[in-house]
Amino acid sequence: MKRSVDEKFENLDDQEPEAKKSKENGESGKFGPEMRIIPIIDKNLLQGTVTLTKCYVIAVQNRKITGELLSFPTKTKELSPMVPPENLENSRILPEIPSELHHLRRVDNKSSRILLHPEEKAKDDPELWSKLKNLGVQKEHVELIDIPAVRPLTRLQFDWAKEKWATSYPRNPELEATINGALFSDQEKGQIRKWSDRVEQKGCIIVQNDTAIASSSSQPDVILGHSAIETVQELAKMEREDGSYLATDCDVFVDKEPCGMCAMALVHARAKRVFFNKPSKNGVLKEGPWQLHLEPSLNHHYAVFHLDKTENGNFEEKFVCC
Repeated sequence: MKRSVDEKFENLDDQEPEAKKSKENGESGKFGPEMRIIPIIDKNLLQGTVTLTKCYVIAVQNRKITGELLSFPTKTKELSPMVPPENLENSRILPEIPSELHHLRRVDNKSSRILLHPEEKAKDDPELWSKLKNLGVQKEHVELIDIPAVRPLTRLQFDWAKEKWATSYPRNPELEATINGALFSDQEKGQIRKWSDRVEQKGCIIVQNDTAIASSSSQPDVILGHSAIETVQELAKMEREDGSYLATDCDVFVDKEPCGMCAMALVHARAKRVFFNKPSKNGVLKEGPWQLHLEPSLNHHYAVFHLDKTENGNFEEKFVCC
């Protein structure tokens, strides 16, 4: 028989975190030492530049021909509507932009240049140059320049990339706030600190709307008795009031950074965010050459934050997940 969340955790929210006694211990801050919320994100997002690639562009001498360059020749317009697609493609003046460069604008209005093609063969295509020559474009009007090879993902990258060539930019306010340290309000920071302190005594707590809905400690006598796995199993025995699947839209607080097994269990549980206090020797989420939650092949990704409560920001990986 499944138990309701309220029945299981009616007393958990009333517990006082041990760190709240810090005033007696002479520590700083309302709940102890200052806590830094460190997002563990793709390092590429912290770069101010993007990869470049070489591309030929046309410096437009006469803006009136821009429309002709971007459309089909007049003779194409006289063709029957039943013209085969391959014939229509062959009548195009400029080569199609490769799919990997679809983030780029064909025309850079700032510099009055048109994207020709990223491959040198376009410059030596006799048919292409015959079409261009008819429009008054000479080979000396073509330049080989550096353009953004990938779409910029942050405002900082976009501001840098647009100086190279006009490009699209997928605005992501949450990502920008994460990078700039403005993701959490003071109230949210207080709630995160509260659960960070409580999980030190528990091992793992799953929280929704600042309410614990499942928690567990590690079970050393059980082969798979890691706290995160035990908590997910506890959650599976309960009925979510909103009918959501396991940890969907929930925050998971763990005292020690999850190992690969625990981290994957949280992927399958569909956790929204994972917060850990202490890095682990066998952890797979902290900064390093590879993080599990950033693996592109996964069918679900959660955000990860390290809650650093050390006084100098230095820590030793002296713990294991469980």
